[in-house]
Amino acid sequence: MLRGSEWIKADFHIHTLGTKKNDQFSERESDKFFNIFFKKAYENKIKIIGITDYFDIENYKIAQEELDKLKIDNTLSDQERKFFKEILLIPNIELRIGAVTGKGRLVNIHCLFSPNRLSELSDHFFSEMKCGNYKMTKTGIIELGKSYLKISNNEEEIYKKGIEVFYVTIEDLEKVKNYFKDDLLIGVSNSSCDGVSGIKGHEEFYNKEYGSIEEIQRRIYSISDFIFSANPKDREYFLGKKKGLEEIEKRCKGVKACFHGSDAHIEDKIFKPDNNRYCWVKCEPTFEGIKQVIQEPEDRVVIQENKPDDKKNYNIIDSICFQDNNGDEIKVYFNQNLNTIIGGKSTGKSLLLKNIVNLIDKEYLKSKIEIESFSELSNFKIEWKDKIKDEKRNVEYIPQTYLNHLLNNKNKESQIDKTAEKIMKQDNIVKENLENINEIIKNKEKYTDTNIDKYFDTEEKIKNFKEELNLIGSKNIIKKEVEDLNTRLKILQDNDEIDIISLDKIKNKINENENKDSKNKEKLENIRLLQNNNCIFEINYLEILKSLENEEINEIIKNTEDKLKIILLELEKILTEKQNILIEEKDKLTKELIPYSDKIKNKEELEKIENLLLKENEKLKKINSLETELEKENFNKDNYNQEIINIFENYKEIYDTELEKKGLKKDFENLKIEIKYELSMKYWENLYECLNGTSLRGHLEYSPDILPKLEELKNLYLLLEKEEIKLKKGYNKKDVLKTLTKNPFILKYDITENGININNMSEGNKSFVLLELIIQLGNNEFPILIDQPEDDLDNRSVYEGLVKFLKNKKKERQIIVATHNANIVVGADAENIIVANQNGVGTENYNKRQFDYKNGALENQTKDSNGILGKRTIQEHICEILEGGKQAFERRKRKYKF
Repeated sequence: MLRGSEWIKADFHIHTLGTKKNDQFSERESDKFFNIFFKKAYENKIKIIGITDYFDIENYKIAQEELDKLKIDNTLSDQERKFFKEILLIPNIELRIGAVTGKGRLVNIHCLFSPNRLSELSDHFFSEMKCGNYKMTKTGIIELGKSYLKISNNEEEIYKKGIEVFYVTIEDLEKVKNYFKDDLLIGVSNSSCDGVSGIKGHEEFYNKEYGSIEEIQRRIYSISDFIFSANPKDREYFLGKKKGLEEIEKRCKGVKACFHGSDAHIEDKIFKPDNNRYCWVKCEPTFEGIKQVIQEPEDRVVIQENKPDDKKNYNIIDSICFQDNNGDEIKVYFNQNLNTIIGGKSTGKSLLLKNIVNLIDKEYLKSKIEIESFSELSNFKIEWKDKIKDEKRNVEYIPQTYLNHLLNNKNKESQIDKTAEKIMKQDNIVKENLENINEIIKNKEKYTDTNIDKYFDTEEKIKNFKEELNLIGSKNIIKKEVEDLNTRLKILQDNDEIDIISLDKIKNKINENENKDSKNKEKLENIRLLQNNNCIFEINYLEILKSLENEEINEIIKNTEDKLKIILLELEKILTEKQNILIEEKDKLTKELIPYSDKIKNKEELEKIENLLLKENEKLKKINSLETELEKENFNKDNYNQEIINIFENYKEIYDTELEKKGLKKDFENLKIEIKYELSMKYWENLYECLNGTSLRGHLEYSPDILPKLEELKNLYLLLEKEEIKLKKGYNKKDVLKTLTKNPFILKYDITENGININNMSEGNKSFVLLELIIQLGNNEFPILIDQPEDDLDNRSVYEGLVKFLKNKKKERQIIVATHNANIVVGADAENIIVANQNGVGTENYNKRQFDYKNGALENQTKDSNGILGKRTIQEHICEILEGGKQAFERRKRKYKF
């Protein structure tokens, strides 16, 4: 097979025409029967067939002869002949061991032999197995039958009776197993009907030959290489998943594979197991392949209807080819699971990987390797399993020493965190929660920046209020002045209260007198004007009357004027007298004021004091108003200050609350990632850069290399706020406080494997965990290419970590690893081993090719004479390249004395 070990169907237990018991096949002609038989094999794609019969292999031989005919039958298609050439037939000799089940039946046990050892079966198997004194040959079985049917002469009847009663012993099985070793695979049924689990009763038999039921079960399980059972519970048990590996080791001498077959005794059942529980094995269809399945009972055999590990074709590199310098086209095939490229130094292992990545994505390759130039193989091509060639697709490439490079980076913790973060964010719930945390933090930072702005605005207001208060003066001094003015005012008011009232009355009378005098003078003036100007006759009607030239009228006018003059004279006299009276009265009132002259001066002083008092009270009012505002702004300042200080605890509370939400932990089998938080060194470095080193000398808790505690950050805020710690030139207090109050925390991805934190691991284990994280990234399905991962790991990390990881991950993704480590190749059970070689002295390639490759499964036994690669099997190459040769391997084995 070109691609190493691949999943194929096997039927390890199937009977054919002429089977010794329960032969129900309707077609009685051998060639026709096997045409039907192998046609069904082709239709169901059965590649391994255990031809089963009781106590002999004659039917196996017939089946093999019929199969050989089909391989060269020109009436068949090329595809059919090719398929028949790949079929492996195995002789499955069905026996019964001398133990009885609760159903009263003997326990069925099967012996599968390598076809290469058939010539030895007569002398070393059939002759060695006995039932009492009777050998397991046709003659011996007939003799046994005769001992039961003494009166019968029918040989066929006697032979059938012998088959019916013949059983073998554990001791005989142990003897032949010791001779054939792993060329004999023993399988036992585990059913309650005819299997080991059903062994009960028959105490006399047990006590004489084996002891307890438990002991006979232990001996049968121990000698068996596999279990015939399609029961999922049996599989779990024999893999140690139900009662533990210790129990299986004690009872069965190790874990066991579970095989299955159709157990057909009729045409309709051929290759049709019950419930379509097909037996899928991952191996080449060879006996060596089956032996490898036995070694990997969990990963190389599955009983189910559909093909296991069925990956998407577009995610599998099927083959590559390139043109060698001699013109030959070199083609290398890949398995869908684990491919390992082995070879000595400079044999083209890494070269093959780089050429694959280079063709798929040149820029991606450049981002992964420091040296951009490398030998590009001529006419290099890639074919994917979906038959598309040279299309740009995704691969994950981890170059040689790449992991150490990441870890030796000064920001190695952040590299691991970044990788873990990418993995976690592939989960939409985690991504949403983390985005929510970031949004809350950003809002808090904005809110705090606003508070700092308000804080400084408030400080400016407080400064202005204080300056204004200073301009007004001291409140106490002003209050003292007000008190003094009030005292003086009270004295003046108390002493002169009555006199002032009297004075006011006199002043009021004088004012009344002056008003009267003024009015009287006005009247008097008017009369005099009339007297002097004859104003009374300036009216037009008098002129009209005069114009009439009537003497009587003129006389009347003259008399009227005389009378008016008399009246005016009388009025003048009256007003003059009144005027004199008012003058006398005024003089009298003025004389009355003379005693009050000092009082008037006091009144003026009183008014002056009142005006001063008004002004001083206005000042006090202004001071009180400013003090109220100042108190308000100081209150605001304290509030802003407290909110700013509290922000450190707020950040902590946000993380504590949000990180408690579900989904922020991830389990990848033994690898666990939990999101936590811690103070950021980068945050502290940025902040420390602003601070004046001289002013920090008295504060030893603040060092550039040591993260301060949360309380110390709060205290630093207070020291900066009070300006007890100075800033470097070019920095201002507001901006530095904003820097200080930014979120000081970063998310930390707490990574543990098997309960051990990554920070407590060796460098090798750290590298392995980083490798796991990179490969887990995104749960992608495209191929993984790794170049000599063992260079980044220690041996224990390779064996205990990487091997197990590769075995699990290859079920999900195609992996191609260049390696010189035997544990990766053999321990991880690589499905396809690619041996690389560069032409040289003693290592000549076929046709002098510069680079050549041979690939196949671990069990592959093919050899040819085509160069150094063809002269050895895959196993021999592994031993030679990775172990230093068989002799070196055996020598180390002896030295270890395990």
